Amino acid sequence: MLSYDIFNYVTTSKVLFGYHENPYILTPLQFVGDPFLEFTRATNKIALYGPFWILVSGVPYILGFGNFLLTLLGFKAVAAFFYLATSFLILKVTKNKLSVAVFALNPLVAIESLVSAHNDVFMMFFALLSFHLLSKNEKIKGSIFLLLSIFTKYATIFLIPVFVYELLETVKNKVINLGTIYFVASISMMLIFFLSPIREEIYPWYGIWFLTFVSAIPNRRFLLYLSFGFSIGLLLSYLPYMFFGTYEGSTPYIKNILIFLPVFVSLVVGLKRRVWLKKFF
Repeated sequence: MLSYDIFNYVTTSKVLFGYHENPYILTPLQFVGDPFLEFTRATNKIALYGPFWILVSGVPYILGFGNFLLTLLGFKAVAAFFYLATSFLILKVTKNKLSVAVFALNPLVAIESLVSAHNDVFMMFFALLSFHLLSKNEKIKGSIFLLLSIFTKYATIFLIPVFVYELLETVKNKVINLGTIYFVASISMMLIFFLSPIREEIYPWYGIWFLTFVSAIPNRRFLLYLSFGFSIGLLLSYLPYMFFGTYEGSTPYIKNILIFLPVFVSLVVGLKRRVWLKKFF
């Protein structure tokens, strides 16, 4: 009902681990007659994700023993595990239960991670872990985990400037304000979120990119209100397709209105409560 991406994960993993072919060269459509194709969209495209994700996807595929349902449940289990792991990591980073609630109880995060089983929560776990390790002066481990995040879905490449800045400050033995680091990281992921229509469009699960870091700094009310607005709007963006049954016509226009209207409302509420100017920096 919400997304076909998990079926793409399953089919792409089968290209590599089932047919032993390179998913960056061959498309699933080239394996005519494969029963998994009945459930898959974008069958005419090569692998859309990074090599680290493709390798990790071999675990649920192999444990599925060629059974479609078992493989599907395996991918959902991976998403659920990293949803819980990211929630625990946020608690470890912040020592703040409110931060965990902002992330784990956000309906957008829960639905896109536990229902649609998108790999975005997987990507963001390694991104947040990299910054946490760097704050502990574990430069090499932090760098490795950031690379693993980038080689999952590439979006976190926008975090490199923030990471390099923190790395240089660490080398100089300067005191680092992690709140500021997570704030800038949130803005960086929002930037690529807004740039996503250049490639295709804004998808609801992209909100996990900035929500992960926003949850680590719940005192930054500006981002908190903004993220709440986007969380509601991105979930509402599913409704036009559900109602009209097509992506054509007025559907994309209504979708954009539903995405940004709650954001506008959150701006108004935030300004009315006068919390933004006090808490922005």
